[in-house]
Amino acid sequence: MKELYRQIIEIERIASHAWPAHEVQYLGGWMLRASYGITHRANSTLILDELPEGDIDSAIQIIREFYISQGLPTRFQLTNASVPANIDRKIADLGFILEMKVNVQIISLDSLFHDITSFHIEIHPVPQQDWLSTYAAVGNYDSVSLRIRGAIMRRVVQEKAFASAIFKGKVVGVGFGVAENGWLGLFAIYTLASFRHKGIATAITRALAQWGLSKGATRAYLLVEQKNEPANALYNHLGFQNLYYYWYRLEQGSIENKEN
Repeated sequence: MKELYRQIIEIERIASHAWPAHEVQYLGGWMLRASYGITHRANSTLILDELPEGDIDSAIQIIREFYISQGLPTRFQLTNASVPANIDRKIADLGFILEMKVNVQIISLDSLFHDITSFHIEIHPVPQQDWLSTYAAVGNYDSVSLRIRGAIMRRVVQEKAFASAIFKGKVVGVGFGVAENGWLGLFAIYTLASFRHKGIATAITRALAQWGLSKGATRAYLLVEQKNEPANALYNHLGFQNLYYYWYRLEQGSIENKEN
């Protein structure tokens, strides 16, 4: 169990670098993140380690004040490795409601190189305009959301890659990869609705895996909402295995955001 918890904290720390918030403050091992309300992950408090000396109630009040200053609801991102062990029950008793649950799946990159498809995939170090346009179209993101999401991805300082699947000169699918400490994080693997079920997401995943290997990664992780059955089915087919899941708790009465 200790080894699992160590791995959970390692992946959560790396994943926080791969989707960096605009504003970050630390309260001991608690990471307070804000990004104008766009995405749960970039607008929640992630628990990576113990609090400094002080009680939980005082810490929660500090966190509330941080999010009030940002004009945002108070939200926590929790795992089974979050400390203290009673934190989920504690904030539930304070009226924080359970939001989405997200599976964290992992795979050895060597497992992703059978049945390579013939789709043309381009890899760029920064998002091209047609990458962003396709990402926005599939995610139904307005210009404000796209601008903030783009800023999050550009803020990543680790090695990163933006993959585009091209069909007849048009970007029909996209993906985002970040390599750090032997891990490849896979994000934003989207395909235009009219091109789904053609193996494009698989081709993007494998192209990013090849790129990750070139950057020293040997394993990949990705985050997929538990209720997203098509995505879970795809990644299970590719051989990804669930390692753990995380969940969000939102202070009751707050406005819900959209993505993990």
